[in-house]
Amino acid sequence: LTPTQKPEQKIAGTQRWRDLLFLHWSIDKSLIAKTLPKGLEVDTYASKAYLGIVPFMMHDVRPWWLPPFLAFDFLETNLRTYVHYKGRPGVYFYSLDAASWLAVQAANIGWSLPYYYTCAIIFIFCIDIFLNNDCIGFGWHRCPCKDPYSFVLVQSSWI
Repeated sequence: LTPTQKPEQKIAGTQRWRDLLFLHWSIDKSLIAKTLPKGLEVDTYASKAYLGIVPFMMHDVRPWWLPPFLAFDFLETNLRTYVHYKGRPGVYFYSLDAASWLAVQAANIGWSLPYYYTCAIIFIFCIDIFLNNDCIGFGWHRCPCKDPYSFVLVQSSWI
């Protein structure tokens, strides 16, 4: 990858990402290509395309004009793949699920991003006292709560 230039526009806001879990599956690039908008090309590694689910915590989210003490936190999960646009690498988001109604509205209106409000996200850190392993769990479903519930559990010994 080559570094990109810092955008010339004014900073829109700030955010910090914490407690990320990157889960990826290799997929035949022709299958991914069928799902992309015109102009985007599939990025590959070892001739494979990748589909990822990335749950994480957004911290200190705020627009540039809001004082830091009014920043807020929420959980987010995105479904993504990796692409090139006019030779430049990037990420294509199929969906972004966030547990903040306000953040979803701002992202949809301000940036036309495919954000969806998620009414139940569970974020669990636990200690398995028998195996002495840390684990983390993420669970979510969209609002209204008609869609299936999704859950991911990973132990540090699995990684």
